Amino acid sequence: DAAKDTLGGKQLKIMAPADPGGGWDSTARAMQAALEDIVGRSEVYNVTGGIAAWADEADTSVPRY
Repeated sequence: DAAKDTLGGKQLKIMAPADPGGGWDSTARAMQAALEDIVGRSEVYNVTGGIAAWADEADTSVPRY
């Protein structure tokens, strides 16, 4: 229950840096199923564009080359 308490009732968001249906999506959904009992509510969302799109969405401090 510590993980649920840490999230404070919020939903865990798992980002898959690719289109739905591929390897990243499948992995994210497997993680979602495994984490469901630990964290409670979770959601997988897909971001098209790979690591660059992930950086724009999740961590803008990632340097661009």
